Amino acid sequence: MPVLVHNMEWKIIKMGMTEEDRISQLPDHILTSMLSSLSIRQAVGTSVLSSRWRDLWIRSISTIDFHPDNLLDAREYDEELVNRVGKVQMLIISCKRLLNFILSGNQFLRQLPVDHKISKFRMNYPFRRNRYGLILDQWIHFAISRGVEELDVDLLSEGCFDYAGEHGDHVEAYDFPCDGVVPYSTTSDASNIVLPSLKRLRLNGCIFSQNNLSNFFYFTSLEAIDLQHIDFQSGATVETLLPHCPNLKWLSFYQCTHIFHIHIRRPLTTRLKYLSVKSCFDVNEIEIDGVELATFEYSGNLPTFSFKEVPLLLNVYFCILFGTSVGDGTVLSLPKLLETLPQLEKLLLRCCCDIEAEELPERLPTFQNLKHLAVIEIKVLSRNLMWIAQVLKASPLLQNLELHLDSYDYQEEPKEIERPPRVPLDHLKEVVISGAHGYLSEIELAIYVLNNAVILERMTIDPYWRHYLGDGKWQYEDHQPEDLWTRARRDKWAKIGRQRVLDYLQQEVPPDVELIVL
Repeated sequence: MPVLVHNMEWKIIKMGMTEEDRISQLPDHILTSMLSSLSIRQAVGTSVLSSRWRDLWIRSISTIDFHPDNLLDAREYDEELVNRVGKVQMLIISCKRLLNFILSGNQFLRQLPVDHKISKFRMNYPFRRNRYGLILDQWIHFAISRGVEELDVDLLSEGCFDYAGEHGDHVEAYDFPCDGVVPYSTTSDASNIVLPSLKRLRLNGCIFSQNNLSNFFYFTSLEAIDLQHIDFQSGATVETLLPHCPNLKWLSFYQCTHIFHIHIRRPLTTRLKYLSVKSCFDVNEIEIDGVELATFEYSGNLPTFSFKEVPLLLNVYFCILFGTSVGDGTVLSLPKLLETLPQLEKLLLRCCCDIEAEELPERLPTFQNLKHLAVIEIKVLSRNLMWIAQVLKASPLLQNLELHLDSYDYQEEPKEIERPPRVPLDHLKEVVISGAHGYLSEIELAIYVLNNAVILERMTIDPYWRHYLGDGKWQYEDHQPEDLWTRARRDKWAKIGRQRVLDYLQQEVPPDVELIVL
């Protein structure tokens, strides 16, 4: 497939071949396993090595990833170079790039046998409905007809610059699901109808319309749907989607528009375990009734919540980004969310208000079964953290506390350590504070816990911040590239912050508590 293979890539592959060529003597299953870890361009490139390798790459392909890095020569479309040319030349390059992307994709698919099974198909390019949308229809149909189980269509990739798509007039988003998802026949007389076997669907940058949602009727095997930047148009609702997916267990919405209410109840769905609604600012009502939901994650404006007959809902992530009135915040809104969830065991609060301290409601509900509390503090100024002590008092069975801080460096005013009246924390065993600077607000809370936790076993103070990704997954700051600000903050921690924390806490820590200051 020469269009996908650059001469230099062929030379690099060839360099590894010796006259004896022991690699080619390996069994097919080992070679195909090796090839499966390569990109499309690299795998296809091995076909020119010898007759032994000609068709091996085809057998190794179970995942198809149509990304510009896999189908195009990056040197011909360097974005830095393109940005230096004029608008007309940029438009020409963008169109040429799109055509080459389509030609390479079509050429690749034509080489796959009719009976070739595909497990995952990923398309990453800014296609539009009126700009080769039919090509995407054909590719999706191809994947469906090859028994694909995971479909990932990303039309808003940051790595895919599209001058015409960004600046052109009358550009329309791509409709999904297209007619390519309907059942297909393995015989010419349509006597053998096969339903799609799709289990996981991820869409980014499409539109849903009422007419097209009827095609979800054929997605009876779907278990997970991840929708990002989806515009629900022409009366399309979540309720019209759910009945077509009886096996759905995982559902996520991120920055979707024109979703005004989310009603999830029997018999629309019965197996849903995970629901995430984040930054969907049109949502004003969420109702969950009679389903097996175990985890609910929400961030956005404050909607109306209703939970009925959800005994398995034990895990909640909650963040109010913009209150509907003055004083609305994450903690202040807790009673509205949790008054019908007495069984809650794990609560993750994300607080991002630009205020001195999180505002508390007049009456904080008692979390009778809460065992794990995680607080993510996003702030730009100094902030009092002692409001967390009030939440601890309202959580009599709490065993684990996490505090993840992300704050800018600031000049701290001298002050005395605040010591509220003692309230025994009878079950708290472990505390983790990440993103620590060594500020007095952090030290105050740590001292409060050390003085009140009756059976505390371990406290860990970590300068590296932890970022919550969703669905129980975290990203650690020490795994990310270090910028100047991060380096300066870590240097300050090493020189000042760490020792300051030790000086205060070593005077307070009981002998049977393990104090770890990283």
